[in-house]
This record gives sequence, C-alpha cells and structure tokens, in this order.
Amino acid sequence: MEPLPDHTIAKRMIISIGVLLAAVAPLITLIDSVGERFTLIIMAVLAADTLIYAWAYYDSREVDDRLPVVMAVSLILFGIISLCVYFIRSRGAANGVRAFGRAVLLMLMLLLVSASVFQLLDISIAGFSLGPQFLHGIPRT
Repeated sequence: MEPLPDHTIAKRMIISIGVLLAAVAPLITLIDSVGERFTLIIMAVLAADTLIYAWAYYDSREVDDRLPVVMAVSLILFGIISLCVYFIRSRGAANGVRAFGRAVLLMLMLLLVSASVFQLLDISIAGFSLGPQFLHGIPRT
C-alpha cells in the first residue's frame, strides 16, 4: 500500500487565504452604499465557507476518503456548523471534538486579525470607533 498524499501545503495555503480574507474584510465597512456592502458581506461569508469546504476536502483526502456531495454543499452553505458534523463523522466523537476545537481556535485567530485591522485603520461601525477611542468608550462624531 502506497503512502497517502500529504496535503500540508494545500492546508497552509487555505489558512493563508483565510488570514488574507480576515485582514481585508474590515475594508467592506468603508463602502458607502448599503446594497454594495450587503453584497460584499455575502461574498465574504461564501468565501469563508468555501475555505471551510477546502479544508474539509483536503482533510478527507489525507485519510483516503471521499467527501460526500451533500456534506460539500452543507459546508459551503452552513460553514462552521457543518464542519463540526464533518469532524465528528470522520474522526469519532472525541477526536472530532478535538479537531473542531482546533478549527474554532483558528477562526478566533482570524477574528483577531480582522479586529486588529479595524483598530489599525480606525474604522467606525454604527457611530463607534474600533480604533484607539474604542478603548475609552467615546462615541465617534
């Protein structure tokens, strides 16, 4: 039996793209038109869910398994919830929960990247700055 292919590089690329998306996502708030902003938010969510799908795809390939079509579609539509189901189904309860915990930690890291970009660019949301003034609770005018 030949060894399974190593998809470490592909997984690292997926994580890198996720970090890039997390860094660029705050820029969506700079768009003035509400319709354009809504469209970009939907595109960002679908891009993130597609990254989740790619992660699960390469994970399934490493264990020489096929990702069912229904699971692939649910990963794109429901994202993190379906990822939890995938991990538990593919690894069992204990290892699945552990893998899901690592995925959640990665997602939290991506949120931290986004929050850092908000703070560095001093971007305001709903009248409040997420920049240096946010730490003092001063509403932005």
